[in-house]
Amino acid sequence: KITEKKSGVSWLYKFNLKVIQQLDKGLLFMTEDDNKQVELEIYASDAKGNKVHQTGILARSGFLYSGGGANCVANIESGYSSLSRNKYLLVSTGEGTGWLKLPDFTWNSKQMLDLLMVKQEPNRFVVRSAFQLSNAASFYFTADGGAYVHNTFNIIYTDFAYLNKVKFKAAPYIGGNNYAAILYNEDKQCFVTILPGSTGFDYPPSYCSSVAENLAYEGSNLIYMQQISGNNIVALLKDKEGKYRKLTYRFVGPPMNMMLNGSSSDLTADIAMMEDAEWKAIDFNLKYIYFVKDGRLYNYRETAAINGLEYAKILFDGEEVALDEVVSLNVITNGSTGGDYRNVLFVATWSEENKGRVYVVKPENTESRNLIVQEVIEVDGKVKSVCNWSN
Repeated sequence: KITEKKSGVSWLYKFNLKVIQQLDKGLLFMTEDDNKQVELEIYASDAKGNKVHQTGILARSGFLYSGGGANCVANIESGYSSLSRNKYLLVSTGEGTGWLKLPDFTWNSKQMLDLLMVKQEPNRFVVRSAFQLSNAASFYFTADGGAYVHNTFNIIYTDFAYLNKVKFKAAPYIGGNNYAAILYNEDKQCFVTILPGSTGFDYPPSYCSSVAENLAYEGSNLIYMQQISGNNIVALLKDKEGKYRKLTYRFVGPPMNMMLNGSSSDLTADIAMMEDAEWKAIDFNLKYIYFVKDGRLYNYRETAAINGLEYAKILFDGEEVALDEVVSLNVITNGSTGGDYRNVLFVATWSEENKGRVYVVKPENTESRNLIVQEVIEVDGKVKSVCNWSN
């Protein structure tokens, strides 16, 4: 009601307000049940700063492809300014890959990655893993070894996993920056790079390039690779001589003349236990190595006094926490992610009694096997993938 003071005349205005989302940003957990059915759970703060947990997000969205198991959930943002930025809350299951619309987490049949592809695949496009290195591009990998660029023009470029005109199976990992990226050729067993085209990754070449022999490690077996701080990439492998190595790569130099530098350190043979582990991660800042085997969380300790495997310890207020079965280990490395999320590990556990729990932890600076609890999040399901999101 508005009243004019001079005349005393009043006007009444009536309007409706629809609240479509009480939350602004937080974490999204992709869960999977024993029947490979996938769901999403939110953990975030409301306007008053209270923590809110919501489940059933995927079912309410209308997304039709919730079967086949969990592949990944990822927060993808591409574009150089707020006016040109494309935002995707990517959801990938064994049945299909699409995205949810923000801020209300809705989906329709036009929100499938297939519809953004330059060249349509004969079958439904299903992403196994997704990485955003920078605002220049995101990279998607499929279970059959395909590798694709999602550029700032909102186009998914054709499969670039070719070396010397020969298609190869790409490992589902990548690292790099705005100007170059490194990935692993599983057929030839070596590292290769992809460089941008004349206008950057908006129009990348549809092939990969060889790297120097001392950086390619041809004949090796890649165990795991991950982007960490300072645009460094850490790779763990078994070389052709049977030695286990920890490699650190980095691209340096001007964009038109990028060079790949690398360093190597030896690992002891008991790191072999990590080779068939489903869940692996490297701490973003300290390069500490972790993996999950048979429901237990391990750390590979690297010090002057000892190199070898230890059970990792989850510590809360100085006391070790007795964990239920560990069902996943996640890190968030995407270029759209704030530093707070990159600086932690997400250790997810499950039991019938306690249901799901996610321990948000940071390693001690001087003792890699000690993981300090920052927060414990109660969830309903078995968490398989984690991402942050914001409206």
